[in-house]
Amino acid sequence: MVWYDGTPAYLWEHSPVPSALRYVKCMRGIENVVALGKQYSDDGDLRFAATLLSHAVFADQNNDSAKEALQSVHLQLGYGAKMEHDATFTLRGHTSWIIPIGRRDSSRMPRH
Repeated sequence: MVWYDGTPAYLWEHSPVPSALRYVKCMRGIENVVALGKQYSDDGDLRFAATLLSHAVFADQNNDSAKEALQSVHLQLGYGAKMEHDATFTLRGHTSWIIPIGRRDSSRMPRH
């Protein structure tokens, strides 16, 4: 079950990669998306910057400029979060690009 606000457009969305590829195409290329993301970040709109840069990273996970910009935004959002769980998830997003999920040492993870 996911959160649904009653807007039909959000009922059956594309998954992240196909969606990101479409957004990047509509915004005239990944370089433009990264530049816009950095501009929104510089202007203080970190949430929209994270949205744009996330699309850029999902469209091209080898684009270091997009990954570094998204890491920076995640870090700023994490440190600025008012709720502990928001900070935890945002900072976790920051580290997921530094240590890719498939490369983590699962033996060091806590067991419940």
